[in-house]
Amino acid sequence: MKYKLAIGILLLSYCLNGQQLNVAVNQIHELKDLSIDNHIKCLSKDKSGNLWIGADNGLYRYNGKDVDKINISYVKDMILTRQGDLYVLSDAGLYEIQTTPFDWTLHHLIPSRREVSDTTLSFPKTIYQDISGNIWIGENQAIIRYLNGTMKRFPIAEQNVGNYLRHSFTFAEDGFGTLWTLSFNGDLYRYDRMNEAFVEVILPIRLNEASELSSDEGNKLWIGSISGIFEATLGENHSIQGIQQISDLGKIASISINEGYAWVSSFEKGLYQFNVETYGSIKLSTFENLDILDIFQETDQVWLAGSESIFVINSAPFYTFPLTLNQFVPTLQQVRDNSFVLNLGRKCYRVRRSPQGMQFESLFESDNQLWANDALIHQQELWMATSLGVYVYDLESKELTLLKETNQNSWLNTIYRTSDGCIWVSNQQDEALIKIAPDRSVHTYLELTSVRFVVENEEITYLAGEEGVLYACSEEGDYQAIPLDFALPKPDIFDMAFTSDSIFLATEKGIFTVGKSQLIDPTVTPHLKVAGNVESIAIDQDGVVWFAHPKGLSKLEKGEQVTFNRSQGLPSQYIVQRGLLIDANNQLWVCTSKGLATLTEGTIGIYQTPKPALVTCISNNQDLPVKDYNLGSFFYNSAIGLDFLSMAFPANSVQYRARLMQDDQLVKQEISDGTVSFFGLEIGDYTLQIQAKQPGAKWSDPVAYTFTVVKKWHQTSWFILLIASILVGMIYLIIGLYNRNLRQTNEKLELLVKERTASLENQKNELLQNQQQIVVQQRELINKNEVLSETQKALTNSEIQFLELKRDQMRRELELKTKQLTTHALSILQKNQYLLEISQSLDELGNTKGEKEISSAVRKMSQHIRNSIKQDQRWDEFRLYFEQVHADFYAKLKLSFPKLTNQDLKQCALVKLNLSLEDSATILGVSSESVRISRYRIQKKMGMSSQAAFYEYLVKL
Repeated sequence: MKYKLAIGILLLSYCLNGQQLNVAVNQIHELKDLSIDNHIKCLSKDKSGNLWIGADNGLYRYNGKDVDKINISYVKDMILTRQGDLYVLSDAGLYEIQTTPFDWTLHHLIPSRREVSDTTLSFPKTIYQDISGNIWIGENQAIIRYLNGTMKRFPIAEQNVGNYLRHSFTFAEDGFGTLWTLSFNGDLYRYDRMNEAFVEVILPIRLNEASELSSDEGNKLWIGSISGIFEATLGENHSIQGIQQISDLGKIASISINEGYAWVSSFEKGLYQFNVETYGSIKLSTFENLDILDIFQETDQVWLAGSESIFVINSAPFYTFPLTLNQFVPTLQQVRDNSFVLNLGRKCYRVRRSPQGMQFESLFESDNQLWANDALIHQQELWMATSLGVYVYDLESKELTLLKETNQNSWLNTIYRTSDGCIWVSNQQDEALIKIAPDRSVHTYLELTSVRFVVENEEITYLAGEEGVLYACSEEGDYQAIPLDFALPKPDIFDMAFTSDSIFLATEKGIFTVGKSQLIDPTVTPHLKVAGNVESIAIDQDGVVWFAHPKGLSKLEKGEQVTFNRSQGLPSQYIVQRGLLIDANNQLWVCTSKGLATLTEGTIGIYQTPKPALVTCISNNQDLPVKDYNLGSFFYNSAIGLDFLSMAFPANSVQYRARLMQDDQLVKQEISDGTVSFFGLEIGDYTLQIQAKQPGAKWSDPVAYTFTVVKKWHQTSWFILLIASILVGMIYLIIGLYNRNLRQTNEKLELLVKERTASLENQKNELLQNQQQIVVQQRELINKNEVLSETQKALTNSEIQFLELKRDQMRRELELKTKQLTTHALSILQKNQYLLEISQSLDELGNTKGEKEISSAVRKMSQHIRNSIKQDQRWDEFRLYFEQVHADFYAKLKLSFPKLTNQDLKQCALVKLNLSLEDSATILGVSSESVRISRYRIQKKMGMSSQAAFYEYLVKL
């Protein structure tokens, strides 16, 4: 069952006409972050929960954080259609706004012109949609019906709108579906659907400046005018059975009726709430000097459009009795006649229900230091547990008697009457438990010093208190301990409540439950149901568990826990110990440090918090637009930040719950103030579910957003495959080039080898021919062994002599070539030495003073001689001779050491000939130092450890 709004509504009929109520500040919220600097006229909400506000300077959309402005000037009225779209009426005509949670689309349906026509509007003021879906628009002299793109005009007598720029005709439907319209002049019309015409219905009285018409969806019409509020009762055949003035509240700006209550705003006197049945009203003094021009009601909130500000009033199911406001309320006990004893310490009241509301009757008032911690009524006597002892106050004789005096340091805490007529009194200190029999005999349980309260259920008296002590007491006064196996240390028990089969224990560690059937067990292990410090508990007839804790009051119903605090009407979130009471009417009462509160109805339903909406999405410090429930893709290792907001107030009290799922697996879950962030998510698809929860409401339905985490372009498989392909191609290219160079080198070496071994091949061929001849001869003389043997020996000797002669010939040729090579080298050496001497002489001649031209010419000739030494072509002849002598020298060096240059090969050849540094320098035309350095570098390239090893290697090669 939905509970009514705030303030109000005080079903307890405490509302008398003209009664003023100061609403708590935390129940009324002004939207101060809205930057609307011109006259506000109207407001509504779309199907996604966004607030739309019409003003003179434009139309505004508010999602709880950001404000979007649409350039529609002089907005007059708006409605949310049954199809979920917004219709906005302005001086420019009629607009339709189709909305989504993230965007909106504007359509200009009917333009407005000064001239009256069948396709345009003329000075439209009000808009209404009936149950059939027709859109009705009020002009100054006509009513327009619009449906499916077609409009029809119904001319009405000219209206004198005066200064009321928003009003000309107002509309309402009664409980039978009949459309009524009221003109500003006070004329009432009924729409005849059969004849498609407006029929005037004469009112018994004349109303001036009738600005508002509303219906309770029954047979009553409420009319607001300059002179007051009137209620018209409808009779048969759509007649007016009667009309009465229910309030003299005049200059009405707006009337909104919902679920038996009417919110009414006056231009002069502010905002009121009326009970439609009793006509009782409550004034909200907060809005006394504000012009409230439009009222938009929801189940749990009321939105108010002031001329300069927007307000929202939250639902508040709890009502605080003014008599107890800002007073500490120690206890409230129910009497068997269903009245109550309200104990305020020094004052006690009897509280009774009556048709006029709750009646408070003063019973006792202390004129000294007497302070009652608890009180009850028994047989026309008021029994009180005080700091001085047990007092009994006779309600008829007005006599006060001290029945049981306590020690000076004692402090009586609770007093309780069981069904057998016994009175039990417990101490707050470590003092004995007191039992007073019906005959007023007093029995003290000296051993029960830890018992802090007594409670009875199903004729069993339970004694409970510190360190988990719990006893069951019989009618004879015998008690037996119930061993509870709490985890050590055992918690103090503050309160108890019962269901048909279980006992609920409120302790400093939370709420524990014990089955009644388990009490016969030697040891009972309580089950922890709710954790935390719980000092009071009560269970209503529907099985709903109410419990008090340091943060306020909570309700546990069907596994859903909802917490209430001052935002829901509680005078204080501090609830006194054992301060909850469920009366015989299943109504909850709450004793707090600042007053006595009660629910405005016996039970309340749990309503849902408005769904949250994503207002900000940030990735790597960059704002991303939110246009859909699919947030798109985020790169791997991106930082993702999301801000959510629900249109619930106060915003700082709203909690948000986020659940991140991947493939139906929970990745992360947290509760925050509306901001969630993620970092380092794995690659894949994700679903983010967000819920909102405000105090006094349950979690909203989840809103799901999806997104994907992907690799960056250089991390994708195709890019890696491309890079791998390129690398493989480069490797193949490098290998191909290397192989080609290697083949070319091998071809050169093979050619060189072929050239150097050609002569050997020829010799080999000659030998093969000789061997073939020998074989032929051996076959011919095979039968002549002796002759063959002698012939073979002779042939062998002859062959050996031939080979020795051939070897001697080759040795002589080699010696000859060596002599030629040495002679050629010495010739080059002598020629270069001679040229050097000529060069030095020319240098000396060129340095002769006074003969500049001769000196210049001589120096040029000297330089040419030096260059000729370096570039002498006879070196090629030297190389030819050298290769004839040492045919494979260059090939072996190049094959073993590919990094050697042609200049390096020259140096190596000179080392092979065992020429000195000076001779080698002369042949090469460089200094001896240059030759030494060059040989050292060649030694390093060849990896030789010493110069001796280097020389030895080249000489033996």
